[in-house]
Amino acid sequence: EIGLDASRRSCAVNAEMVESRREIKAAQQIREAREGRSTLSIWLAGAWTLSVITLTIASRCPWKALAIWFAINVVTFALYAADKAAAKRGGWRTPEAHLHLLALVGGWPAAAYAQRFFRHKTSKETFRATYWLTVIANIGLMLWLATPSGRIYLGGVV
Repeated sequence: EIGLDASRRSCAVNAEMVESRREIKAAQQIREAREGRSTLSIWLAGAWTLSVITLTIASRCPWKALAIWFAINVVTFALYAADKAAAKRGGWRTPEAHLHLLALVGGWPAAAYAQRFFRHKTSKETFRATYWLTVIANIGLMLWLATPSGRIYLGGVV
């Protein structure tokens, strides 16, 4: 409807966005696909966390390494929280490279939970693709560290 604003100029009143059924369905499919990816990362993060703890209890991974891994995950979650808060208020943001580096060195489970909990960094496809590459690289490295040669290397470092 056409009405008048406070200065008596013509303007739209009682306006509504009209979306086609196709646009509504496409948006719904995108949301469902994102939820599915998020659910996968949550399940994988939970399973991986249990695996790391189990490896430590079974003496395949030093307790110091578990403590470092836990600290990295706490820092990762905190940085995601800080970045989301900064995004809301328009403040200084955490560079994506820092978030990816933390994921690469073992903080990806916390990143998965933070992405889901804060609904942060879930729609940018380039970020998600790099995130999944860090997950794959970290899992590969951790599996190697669980082998005899990896344990020897890890024992010398930690």
